Amino acid sequence: MKTTELNASLREETGKRVTKALRKAGKIPGVIYDNSAVKHIYVDAKEARKIVYTPDTHIVKLNVDGEVVDTIVREMQFHPVKEYVEHIDFLRVTDERPVEVVLPVRLIG
Repeated sequence: MKTTELNASLREETGKRVTKALRKAGKIPGVIYDNSAVKHIYVDAKEARKIVYTPDTHIVKLNVDGEVVDTIVREMQFHPVKEYVEHIDFLRVTDERPVEVVLPVRLIG
């Protein structure tokens, strides 16, 4: 799997009004799921293009206000008509906990 780095920031507030304002500002709201905690974040839409519009699976190193977290993309929600990303869910990965991932297989020859 490929490794990609993204900068993220914690969201202070949640809700429809705040997420609409983030999307207008060119940000994508998201969530990092861990065993015990959930962190609400947002990432820049231009930076996120390198993990969204690719057939490859990435380990995403999220730099959340100085703390680097290893994650994978769990789910992405797209706008039904305009096809831009509305929300991204990340899953924190560690060496202690196994994770099942669907990987594309390319046969050559």
